[in-house]
Amino acid sequence: MGNQDWRHYLNGLFLSIGDGQITAVTTDAHRLAVANLSTTSEHTFSGIVPRKSINEIAKFLSDQSGNAELKINDASLELVVGNLVFKSKLIDGKFPDYQQVIPSGESSVLEINVKDFSDTLSRVSVLSSEKYKGIRLITSPDGVRISANNPEQEEAEEFYPASYKGEDLDIAFNVTYLQEIMSHMKTDTCHINFFGSDKSCLLTPPETDSPKYVVMPLLI
Repeated sequence: MGNQDWRHYLNGLFLSIGDGQITAVTTDAHRLAVANLSTTSEHTFSGIVPRKSINEIAKFLSDQSGNAELKINDASLELVVGNLVFKSKLIDGKFPDYQQVIPSGESSVLEINVKDFSDTLSRVSVLSSEKYKGIRLITSPDGVRISANNPEQEEAEEFYPASYKGEDLDIAFNVTYLQEIMSHMKTDTCHINFFGSDKSCLLTPPETDSPKYVVMPLLI
C-alpha cells in the first residue's frame, strides 16, 4: 500500500467481491500484490479500504479464530469477529486497472528456494547503495549471479545456483521489495517470471496464482 501518497487511492487496499471470489489488491506504484480467497457470497462489491484500517483489521483478525462477518457498502465497512466490531470509512476514489499492470505472455522462469534466496540477497545487499538499495541479477542456465555496489566503489557478488529456463537477462531491482515479498511467501519455493530486462517481474508460488507479486525494475 502507498503511505501518505498524494494519489490518495493508493493509500489503501482495493477489495473486490464477485464471481465466487474476494480479491485484494495493493500497490505503491513501484510494486503490486494481488491475493484471492474463495467465497460463497453472491454479492458484488468493489472499494478501497484505508491503510490504517487494514493494519487494525490485520491485528485483531490474527488474535481471533472462527468466522467473520463483513458488511460493506459504497462508503463504509463493518467487520464483526466474535465480540469485536470494527467500522471504517472507505477511500473515495478510483483504483487503477491493476490487471493492466500484471505482466503476461511468454516468460523466463527462475525457481528459487525462498529462504536461501532471501539469505543470499541479505549478504549481497550489505554493499548496496543506501539511497536505491539496488541489486543486479544476471541469469544463466544454471542460476543467477547477484551483485551490488555503492558510491564508495565497494562491491559484493554471489552466485545463486537454481533452475532457470529462458533467455539470459541482466536486470536490477530494489532489494527491499524482493525481501519483503520473500518474508510473506508461505511456500518453500517461488517462481520469478521475467518478461525482459526492462519489464516488471512476476513472483508467484509454484502451481498456484495467488498471491501474485509484481515488481518494477531499476535502471542499471
